[in-house]
Amino acid sequence: MFFNFAAVQFVSELDNIAFQLAYRGYIVIGNLEETTRKLIDQVQFRQRKMVSIPGTQRRIPVKWVRISMITVHAVILYTAWSVVRYKQADGQYLHSVCQSFDVNFGDKVSNLCTKDSCFFSNVTDPNNVPEIPYGPFSGIYEVYRDKRGVFEWEGRRPVYYKRNIEMVNGSHPGKFSYCKSEKAWVFTIDGVRKAFKDECNWLLRSPKTEAYSLGDVPTTGWSIWTDDALAPADPHFQLSCGECESDVDCSYVNGNCTEKTCVCEPSWTGRNCQTSVNCSTLNSELSFSNGGVTKTSPNASKAFFHLEGIAYKERPVFYRYTRNAPIEILFYSHDRFNIIERKGLGINTTLGVQDKDLEKLREYFDTIHSVVVDSKKVEFYVNSYLDFNNTLTF
Repeated sequence: MFFNFAAVQFVSELDNIAFQLAYRGYIVIGNLEETTRKLIDQVQFRQRKMVSIPGTQRRIPVKWVRISMITVHAVILYTAWSVVRYKQADGQYLHSVCQSFDVNFGDKVSNLCTKDSCFFSNVTDPNNVPEIPYGPFSGIYEVYRDKRGVFEWEGRRPVYYKRNIEMVNGSHPGKFSYCKSEKAWVFTIDGVRKAFKDECNWLLRSPKTEAYSLGDVPTTGWSIWTDDALAPADPHFQLSCGECESDVDCSYVNGNCTEKTCVCEPSWTGRNCQTSVNCSTLNSELSFSNGGVTKTSPNASKAFFHLEGIAYKERPVFYRYTRNAPIEILFYSHDRFNIIERKGLGINTTLGVQDKDLEKLREYFDTIHSVVVDSKKVEFYVNSYLDFNNTLTF
């Protein structure tokens, strides 16, 4: 070790001798003299108070030169930072990450009331209060852009809305956004709040995170609001990327990947075209209970046809029409099959349902709201479920 330190000291002395020779004007090997003189000039420049402008007789204070150099560098750095901020606000960096997510809430419910207060002012029976099941809000949520193509931001992070759901009077039936006060990603429903107020009015909350996009948020550790208590999210709660990269993600032969979305062949459905529609027509019998005896309604047999190109909760959707009667849609939601009637779609069933009518039906069902909320009631879908027991037979 002693010899190592001695070697270092010897090399240092050689450097000092070389600098002294260059300073006194002696010529040394290579460009050491020129380099040393430049260093000396720089040191002397720092000690000057005035400096001459090349090509003129004018002299200016050295501090102004320094201020100018600092200003130029600051402008360059600020410009680069502004460009990055603009691209971030425009969502250009989001193109490299998943922008749509498949969310499954499970079967948890919330009645929106506590022992002391309730969200709805017209509730008189505390044992019979409105409930919101989270299941119908499951689906594909994607980054929202306005008509100008600009992303919406909250907490300096993008906002995710349910795909193909249009705004109604500025409100939306469910969104994912980042809540600064909670330091977490949250799920909220416009017009729905807990019995007590908080900044974000969240109903579902992720564990604390600083993740920039929803794809970076842990899929475990989420909490859900039920009644007046905080509980772990449903065991079936899932959050995964809902985009495809190639036809392989669409079961290869069952569909095609178009603009990161699987377009399925007529006999297949589901997010990844993984569900086969073996039967394109369902026959249903409507039964009712009379005095404890279940009876079948006469002439109540109905046929429902598969609505190609649409899936809900990874299951096929069926429709039925009768001349001069509303269109009926059969679909699976909240652990059961349901039927809704829909008028006003501009479909004339007198001549039967044409291809253009099926397209209108697809557009309607693709943009159906999971829930419509006002200050006094919660109404699921646009019509109530038909109040009969529907038994489906193939």
